[in-house]
Amino acid sequence: MKKTTQRLTALIAASAVFSLSLHAYDSGERTNEPPRADTEQPAPPPPQQTPPPPPDAQAPTPPPAAPQADGPNIIEAAKDEGKFETLTKALETAGLIDVLQGEGPFTIFAPTDEAFESLPEGTLEELMEPENRQQLLQILAFHVVPGEVRGDDVEPGEVPTGLGLPAEVTVDGDEVRIDGARVVQTDISASNGVVHVIDRVMIPGS
Repeated sequence: MKKTTQRLTALIAASAVFSLSLHAYDSGERTNEPPRADTEQPAPPPPQQTPPPPPDAQAPTPPPAAPQADGPNIIEAAKDEGKFETLTKALETAGLIDVLQGEGPFTIFAPTDEAFESLPEGTLEELMEPENRQQLLQILAFHVVPGEVRGDDVEPGEVPTGLGLPAEVTVDGDEVRIDGARVVQTDISASNGVVHVIDRVMIPGS
């Protein structure tokens, strides 16, 4: 949560500085005054003529494109599964899409659409209201673990989350739970992390 919030805050701050600068420019608040009309200006130098290229000259070779990560990012991988429409909409409302499409890596314990439907009636609708955006952000950050944690790496104990509060992992035979939510599918791979599917929404402190 701390790292995620810092990124979002930095983006918002940068936008605010740009907006203020643009407003100052449009209002005529400039540091350099335009030259007075009665001030004589030196004549501009004559334009230089660029000699034509020789007949056998070749166009410059463009630089090689930056290497792209293979496969979909963690948001695209979740969308491809077809069972995280509510989660995707919640991430958009909370402003986390761009963050989770970043370099990462991230591990998301992703509640399915059915998991969101099992919340008490009216809870999801209330969380999606603009005035509850911060609460929604905290809940979603609780489902994100920094780094890439594969299914074989999961062990009992506490794991850090993006919220800054740990979540408790328990293992009972083949059954793995995190904060009480059962992991029903593991290791949906993405270019910047991995997705594990859980059967309920984790509410911090519940």
